[in-house]
Amino acid sequence: MLQRVDQDRLDKVLSIIKSTGMRKVNATLMRGIPENKGNVSAYLNGKKPMSENFYNTFLEKYSPPKKINLVKKEVDLGEEVSRLIEITINQQAAINILMKAFENVSTSAVRKEADKLFDEYARKSL
Repeated sequence: MLQRVDQDRLDKVLSIIKSTGMRKVNATLMRGIPENKGNVSAYLNGKKPMSENFYNTFLEKYSPPKKINLVKKEVDLGEEVSRLIEITINQQAAINILMKAFENVSTSAVRKEADKLFDEYARKSL
């Protein structure tokens, strides 16, 4: 009789094998995990406790990818889009203010300085 820890491991491995629809299990595992064929068969039949190396390597190679909470991701993305829209609106407002200030500048020396400042700001905001 296997110890409880080993039975839990066996159950988990067999569950993953079943969920992946793996065929020719021993041959498939022999290709992906460096382990003696007799040991693999004994592990899967519950006749021998799984080695730590076999179990960890199996989980690494064959565990299904972790599920992502898509609803949370959608909310996070919605919040990020809202934040970016707000930044864009603020930048556009600043550009509009600079444009108005630029239109009001009359002397060429001041206008050149304003051009320079406007170009600098435009580069930073992009």
